[in-house]
Amino acid sequence: MRKFLLIIVCALSIASCSDNDPEILSVMINVKCDNKIASPSLVRLYEYETARDFDDSYMSTMEYGDSQVLRDKLGNELTPAYTSDTFSGINIFEDIKTGVYLAVILYKPDGFTWPMFYFYGYKVINVDEDNNALLHNICFSYSEYDRGKFIEF
Repeated sequence: MRKFLLIIVCALSIASCSDNDPEILSVMINVKCDNKIASPSLVRLYEYETARDFDDSYMSTMEYGDSQVLRDKLGNELTPAYTSDTFSGINIFEDIKTGVYLAVILYKPDGFTWPMFYFYGYKVINVDEDNNALLHNICFSYSEYDRGKFIEF
């Protein structure tokens, strides 16, 4: 009887390791400004196919700074697939499905309350088995040219 139960347990454990589910991975994104951790910052991952043509005009950028709403060029609101759960500048996204994402970053430096002085950035991130848990560093500089507009990393 014990051998029979052992065979059943082994068969069930092998069957539970099947690859029917999409692979779940993780992404790490550090936000820095002049090589120091940038806090408070917000990082959101959008599915690339829906967000690749987001509106990066000045007015849309200011709206993202005020209300964290990203829009496409037709004015439709884009919904993030994942949002960071911390504003510390060190972001770890877990249980991410395999795919291509647009990481959108917002950094509000201390002492600045108007969105024209915030830092905005975006980066295309490929999430798959080969780059699971890969660290992405987003580095802003305090240059006036980096403020108030989206910068591609």
